Amino acid sequence: MPIPSILLAPITFDEAIADRDVRSLLPNSLNSDQLMQLDPAIRNRAAFSAKVDSTRHLTVLDNINRMIIDPEHNPDGTARVPGQYMNEARARSLLRSHLEQLGYEPDPADIGSIKDLRSERRIRLQLEMPVSFARNYGHASQMNDPDILDAFPGQRLLPSYAAQPRPSTFWSRRWKAAGLPGPFGTDYVALKSDPGWSRLGIFGNPYPPFYWGSRREVEDVERSICEDYGLIQPTETPEPMPLPERPATASVPEASPDLMASILSQFPDATFKDGILTQLT
Repeated sequence: MPIPSILLAPITFDEAIADRDVRSLLPNSLNSDQLMQLDPAIRNRAAFSAKVDSTRHLTVLDNINRMIIDPEHNPDGTARVPGQYMNEARARSLLRSHLEQLGYEPDPADIGSIKDLRSERRIRLQLEMPVSFARNYGHASQMNDPDILDAFPGQRLLPSYAAQPRPSTFWSRRWKAAGLPGPFGTDYVALKSDPGWSRLGIFGNPYPPFYWGSRREVEDVERSICEDYGLIQPTETPEPMPLPERPATASVPEASPDLMASILSQFPDATFKDGILTQLT
């Protein structure tokens, strides 16, 4: 059964909100491969989109995503009423309208492609990926509660719900390369504490999304199945999933030099022009 769009499921828990609160805007002219050169610790502190160098557009995009994650409040913390809640249709309309106000025009060769900020694919990616990161971080953080973890020490990689999913061989190769156990027939299960989860994807996180545009989620797996698979012993206390740190409140203001300092420590020759990251070497 297809999983509903994450944009249609409000997520108000504090852990998901904290994921957005620690992120600073990172205008850039880099493509996705170049952005992946950034250390995961840096990417987990940044709000960005490939080749989006407009701080104004990133601000609008970030505000929309915040209202999806926390539908009860505006980005400034003021309350919203149910009829004002952000939804998928409204979010797409706002983004397209904003691009029109900016006078955005894609390169003629890119019209309709993922490089076109107005295209359906790109708008969906810009909305779904940040929300998915926040939602899955929040869920993983909650499931690290010792009592819940004892009952559900594992997680399962679910089938893709994309219209055109990547081949199953793509993920089976990544699963084995990550050093994860099994699979057990067609069941891809591992303990949440297994470091292989962080190697499965390209973002360095032990929770989804694991790849650009990926629509493979995870679900919690009860202890009895983990014991049957030999992943944990009956009397063993499960270890928690290693998660990136998220303070309860924002600690890095917009355009913080701390974020830039982190990038410069990894790429001493990085070039910033008018506040935009333009080069890594």
